[in-house]
Parts: sequence; C-alpha cells; structure tokens
Amino acid sequence: MRRAHPRSATPGGPWRQIVRAVPGDERKTRKANAMNIEALDHISLLSGLVGAVGVLVSGYWALTKTAIAAFNRSLDERFAAMEKARADGQSQWTERMQKNEAKLDELERDVRKILVELPREYVTRSDYVRRETVIEGKIDQLALRIQNWILEGKNA
Repeated sequence: MRRAHPRSATPGGPWRQIVRAVPGDERKTRKANAMNIEALDHISLLSGLVGAVGVLVSGYWALTKTAIAAFNRSLDERFAAMEKARADGQSQWTERMQKNEAKLDELERDVRKILVELPREYVTRSDYVRRETVIEGKIDQLALRIQNWILEGKNA
C-alpha cells in the first residue's frame, strides 16, 4: 500500500496537528482551522466583491465609450451633411450669380445700343422747337414772297 504525502494528509491528520497546534490538542486545531476557513471565506468574498465591482466598472466604461463613439459618429454625420448642404448652397449661389452677371452684361449692351440709336430716332424738345421755328420762318418768308409776287402782278 502506498503512503500519502504529508502535505496531502486529511484535515484531521497528524501533519495538520503538527503545523497548527500542539500534537494531540484537538481544540486548538479546530479553532485554528475554523479561523483559517473564516479568513479564507472573507478573502474569497472580498475578492468576489472586488471582481464584481471591477466587472461593473469595466461594463460602465465600455458602455460610456460606446455611447461616446456613437455620439461622435452622429456629430461626424451631421457635420458631413452640413458641409454638403453648404457646398450645394455655394454652387447654387455661384450659378445664380453667373446668370445674373450674364443678364447684367446683356442689359448693359442693350442700354448702350439704345443710347447710340436714340439720337437717330428721337429728337429732344429743344431741338424740335428750334427746327419748328426755322421751318415756320421759312414758310413765313415764302408766304411773304408769294404775297409780294401777287401784288406785283396786280400792279403791272
């Protein structure tokens, strides 16, 4: 039969009695064993609590990190949408400005053309009055000549 190793002896075996108390003193050995078991229970309970707190803290940390990442993604999407809207608005504005500039150039050409053609087709009031005066003066002179000719014809 094989003999057991002294460290793997049963709790009430001679090895434990030698280590924990005086051999043959059963009361002290039980008390020492009970204290060791209680200390081990407290240590295991404490390590369990520390582990649970660690798990909770790491869980909250991961949850917070995930929430912050989602928030940052949302902000990035928002900023990208705003940048796209700004770029679209700027391109529309540039397009409208180019159309307005083209219309303005066309309008300026039309105004120059009218200013060039205006004196040919239209007369100012003062020019009209002056011309009328000249024409009326010539008609009066013609009337006077005709009247003189008629009078000379009667007298002759």
